[in-house]
Amino acid sequence: MRLTILGIVAFVVLAFASCQKSTNKVTDADLIQAIQNASNKQNINIAELPSSSKITLDNDYAGNYIDLAKLAPELGYEVDLRKADGYKESEKFQTYFDLSGRELKVDDGTGGNGTKDVKGDNNKRDCFQIKKGDLS
Repeated sequence: MRLTILGIVAFVVLAFASCQKSTNKVTDADLIQAIQNASNKQNINIAELPSSSKITLDNDYAGNYIDLAKLAPELGYEVDLRKADGYKESEKFQTYFDLSGRELKVDDGTGGNGTKDVKGDNNKRDCFQIKKGDLS
């Protein structure tokens, strides 16, 4: 009888313990911070990025060009981009990807990629664009 009650109690405790979610999940912000602080980052060719990263760069960052891509082993990728034209032309910023190629996002008021505009004028937008042939 005593063993039966002890067995039931042990089963209930194990059942509740196995249902608890792990709190050790690494967030995108944590992974971005780890990539930024990694001392063993290696420069890589853009072709070495995962295909999903290249698709994201082509679709979401089309008005920019890739300045440099780096791999932080066992963490992810840091991609340095520059604006190709418009307001703040050639301004440098970064975006980050995990090892599978998923873009890492941070909800900290920076537009999602964890890089803030130092001057604090994030809300300024290109109002028009002058092309070289327009002035003649």
